[in-house]
Amino acid sequence: MSRRVRLLVTLDLAVRRGAVTERLRAVHALAGDEVEASVTAGGGATSRRIPLSDWAAELERTCLVRIPAPAPAPPPDGPGLPWDLVVGTGAALAGHRTDLFDELVGRAEDLHRDQVRQ
Repeated sequence: MSRRVRLLVTLDLAVRRGAVTERLRAVHALAGDEVEASVTAGGGATSRRIPLSDWAAELERTCLVRIPAPAPAPPPDGPGLPWDLVVGTGAALAGHRTDLFDELVGRAEDLHRDQVRQ
């Protein structure tokens, strides 16, 4: 911009939803009857000239930041294992007690037995 800048406005916006953050940075430089608007967002950058008469609407549009979509939900957990089965079979394996491991797994419900053997 060859004309003298009379006013410089910097907007640095961040909108967070869960683990996702959207960022936008805009710099508006008023010079004469035009505004030079430079915007960086989402890894891209743009620059354009705006007539002074449209500047208020442009500032309003800039402040309307898109709310990020929520992060995808994690996969559902399988059926929970009883804590005593987890600790007991872990201790049996750590102590090289395969006989105890087999006994504990044999007493477990079918639903839990398959999970423990994995």
